[in-house]
Amino acid sequence: MNKVETVLIDNNVELDELQEVLEQLTLKAKQLKEIDSEIQNEITLLKDIEEEIVKCNEHEENIVTFKCKVKRTIEKRNSCQITSNVNEQNKTTLNLNKSPEAPASIRLPFFIFRKV
Repeated sequence: MNKVETVLIDNNVELDELQEVLEQLTLKAKQLKEIDSEIQNEITLLKDIEEEIVKCNEHEENIVTFKCKVKRTIEKRNSCQITSNVNEQNKTTLNLNKSPEAPASIRLPFFIFRKV
């Protein structure tokens, strides 16, 4: 969990790394459920089972919390990238519309027409 916290704090972490952490959390959650199931099958005393269930629930809550944090961070990064890309496209469009060779205004000649 320390690695996940470290990755979430780092604002420069790549999206790929965040997605790897999310997959690792998903795998750990699955493994934890399997191990807890095996342990519960082996434990015979009711008190031991209750303690194990409480510990299992705490671990599951931590995993869910961290998975949500990682997903929110991924979504936030994706939305920032989309906003950045749109801003870059807008800048490019504005720069294309401004031609450095074209003057700001054009003066036309003044014509006087005489009536015949």
